[in-house]
Amino acid sequence: SDATTTDLVACLNRLAGGPEPAAALGARLRAAAAGGRFAVATHEFYCAPDGYERTPPDLAAAFAAASVVVFKGDLNYRRLVGDLRWQPTVPFGETVAHFPAPVVALRTLKSDVVVGLTRDAVSRLDAEAPDWRVSGRYGLIQVRA
Repeated sequence: SDATTTDLVACLNRLAGGPEPAAALGARLRAAAAGGRFAVATHEFYCAPDGYERTPPDLAAAFAAASVVVFKGDLNYRRLVGDLRWQPTVPFGETVAHFPAPVVALRTLKSDVVVGLTRDAVSRLDAEAPDWRVSGRYGLIQVRA
């Protein structure tokens, strides 16, 4: 979303200088970037209002060629799954079936859009923190291989 390449480099440096296992992860990611196996890219589509089901062909081809695509942020999540008021138990994989590569979504909840949860988790969160979907205090890591 709003992270820059400079932000990413700073994050990798901080990981590499931190305690284990963060340092090992930072070193692996830096080595992968140096070896061309980890890339950061931009595209004008990222500034467009469309969801990822409308990805332009050149960007879709780049995604399809990737081993995994990692998205960060609430807006990217909503663009990825569809900015809809889904039932929270709808499987994540079902909502991102259109995406041409394995995908990971990292997200702090700041909107009502959420998928891939169990009924028990939704019931517990609704009871404990009625504003859990929008408070920014909860997050998700979701994967479709």
